[in-house]
Amino acid sequence: ATNNQIQTELLNITSMSRDPVVSREIVYSSRCLTNLQQQKYPAALASCRQAVKINPDNTEAHLNLGLTHFRLEQYQQSIANKLSKDFLCQIVLNFNQRYDYPLIDNLS
Repeated sequence: ATNNQIQTELLNITSMSRDPVVSREIVYSSRCLTNLQQQKYPAALASCRQAVKINPDNTEAHLNLGLTHFRLEQYQQSIANKLSKDFLCQIVLNFNQRYDYPLIDNLS
């Protein structure tokens, strides 16, 4: 899926939500993922943090926040981000299989 397809899909999901808090959470999560894919890491951090602030149970936002820290070589923050290494690796493997864009090329 291209970034435009992802953004269009997220906009459709957001417009269907009648809950403004859920809509804001989806917007911040989508911005985080898009910025992460475009290697705009400071913007990704800000968006991920906002999504987590809105919903601390948002696993995807926590994952993307941890991956952003990883890409910035902020390994301690990445590890401390509520997700165990095994769980993170499993999510990344699933993501890599589902989408054309690999978040991490080599998990070894």
